Amino acid sequence: MVPTSDSRIKEKWRRMTETNTTQSTTPIPLEPEQDANAGTPDTPMNGATPAGEVERAPDASREAPAIFTSSMREPGLPEASPDGKWLAYLYPSEDGSRELWLSSTEGGDPVRLDLPFMPVDDVDPDTGRQIRGPQWSPDGVTLALSGVHPDGDRAAVWLVTIEHLLAGTSDTTSAATPAETEVGADSAEAVDTGTPAPASAESSPAPAPKVTHTRLLCDHRGADRSPRWSPDGQLMLVVTTRDGVDQIGLTQPEFEEVAPMVEPLTDGVLAHREPIWSRDGRFVAFTRQCGEDIRFADVCSIELATGEYKNLTGEKAANIRHTLDWVPGRNLVAFVTRDGDWLGVSVVNVDNKAGWMVTREAGDKYGHRFALDEARLIYIRGEGFSTVLAERGLHGSGAVAIDPGEGVVTFANWIGEKRVAYGFSAPQKPLGVLAQETSADAERTPVQLPETLSMRNTSLRHPVPFEFEVGPDEQFSGLLYQTDDLSGPAPGVVYVPDGPLVARRAGFQREEQALAASTMTVLTPVLHGASGFGVAVEDDLADFGEGELEAADLVAAGAALGERDGIDETKLALIGHGFGGTLALIAAGSRPGTYRSVVAVDPVTDWAIELEHADRSWRQWVARQYGLPLTHADRYALRTPETFAGVIDAGITLVSTSLASESRKAQLEAFSGWLDEVGIDYTLITVDAPTTAAAMYEVGLRLAEQLRDGEG
Repeated sequence: MVPTSDSRIKEKWRRMTETNTTQSTTPIPLEPEQDANAGTPDTPMNGATPAGEVERAPDASREAPAIFTSSMREPGLPEASPDGKWLAYLYPSEDGSRELWLSSTEGGDPVRLDLPFMPVDDVDPDTGRQIRGPQWSPDGVTLALSGVHPDGDRAAVWLVTIEHLLAGTSDTTSAATPAETEVGADSAEAVDTGTPAPASAESSPAPAPKVTHTRLLCDHRGADRSPRWSPDGQLMLVVTTRDGVDQIGLTQPEFEEVAPMVEPLTDGVLAHREPIWSRDGRFVAFTRQCGEDIRFADVCSIELATGEYKNLTGEKAANIRHTLDWVPGRNLVAFVTRDGDWLGVSVVNVDNKAGWMVTREAGDKYGHRFALDEARLIYIRGEGFSTVLAERGLHGSGAVAIDPGEGVVTFANWIGEKRVAYGFSAPQKPLGVLAQETSADAERTPVQLPETLSMRNTSLRHPVPFEFEVGPDEQFSGLLYQTDDLSGPAPGVVYVPDGPLVARRAGFQREEQALAASTMTVLTPVLHGASGFGVAVEDDLADFGEGELEAADLVAAGAALGERDGIDETKLALIGHGFGGTLALIAAGSRPGTYRSVVAVDPVTDWAIELEHADRSWRQWVARQYGLPLTHADRYALRTPETFAGVIDAGITLVSTSLASESRKAQLEAFSGWLDEVGIDYTLITVDAPTTAAAMYEVGLRLAEQLRDGEG
């Protein structure tokens, strides 16, 4: 491993994790009737099965709890109506398509708006980052959002006009109630966020929206997305794709007929994205890609009355710049950029290009929103493995955290003067939406989503930070899920989720909880290349990818886990899913001697096949970290399981799930065939599971029995 030369890393890691060390270190034990050893299948997880022998997982005698088998669908970025009473968002359906929903910030059931088209998320095509949700017209009557064009071959912007009716008078097909409402209701393990039960419909009637009209904004050959209303509602900015390049366009949404064209505001070969309006409608601002890194962009502006175009950041070094928002009452554009080790919120003046960093605290800062008519902002700030919702003035000396704490904030919106709504989850509580005033001790009201996950018959662990050394001057961390009060040392598992590599925060992580239900201790470590813990961690993988950084990290994590009290160091396992399964096989082969068992679930085993079928954001991440396979063949060879499979000294289990893509299934079939040819023993298990968490639940039960029986 090539260690980072800067000795600041160890101190930085101590600083980033110390905010979590005050949390309770007592995880929640399994309830007596939840004994994970009861009724575990007899089939060993990964014994010395002859090469090519296939095992099909029999039905477990104890069904996985609903929290692991239910689909965990979360809303896309919501947008607040002008009066703050409604949140509009896209919500995944059972088949993965999107539906348009509204939730009242004042209580009451959410409402599905039936549409004649298929909505699509507004995301950055290169990174997959969500940009904004459905856009409200200034009068709160019409929503603009991206959807599939009637021709079915491109995206288009649709206008959805809604009508407000008295509660209880809407058609039952358009007002859907949550599928499950018992999360936390009868579970002592639920995290207490101090939120009272929402008011009933009888005590607080609210208008129920209903769709009255839908139409295309513009019908032309180009693909359109990212609509943005002008402050007076008379004009609309869009991102329109012309000749394969994203440009900023302008049109009028008030035409009685569908507009035949979008007037271009930008041109050239560089992508222009994320348009916004100044609060007075004089200027528009947007990003323009720059530099070799697809994440890098400049912030540019156009004054519509004069046509004057300015590159506001062109004189500065190429950098990450995204998530534009206009500061009320000022000619200032706020955006997220990298400042030293962290992401932060900066502003730049449209008149003179002067700018400064607004946030300078440690930890990534992002997801900012400015108030409607005041130079105050809310934003998300990383603090160790948690994130908080911070609020401050533009020129304030500091920020105040206003969320419940010890959890993860995922998005935030202003819903009125000094009132916000935000997404929040905790280790033992799935994502929910809370509404409150902008003070830490404010009363929090839950905003209902279309469905919630049942916590019935479930006990969950509370993870704690776990540190381990990865080099002479480096110390990394992870989250540890452990069961107390066991009769003896427990097997230890290091788990690596699918890529891209991202630090797993202290929100609700179903896969880790499912594995820990077996009473094995589960560690999810931060690895080189993971985002969320600073530049030194995220960029090291690209800088030193010719070495085996990830494998060295996983071996160091396993060795440290084996030294922890209550862990049987002779019963360590490495489990990975997808790209994590690839890294698990690589680590077990390139650094033998640490793990007794390695389990790869739907792993990447052939990069040519993987990248051919990968979506754009995953392909871009891989290329940014490792380069291209033809020009950096050595890097890919170090991350191909065939390179090290012959020297793996641990029992090998390959798991094929019904959830895997066809390309992943083909890769696993070819890899297992190759293992047969060269005579390497392994066990192949097929798992028919509704979710990845359910698959991990079954994998955990099988592995726990096998390790406790001394097999492998």
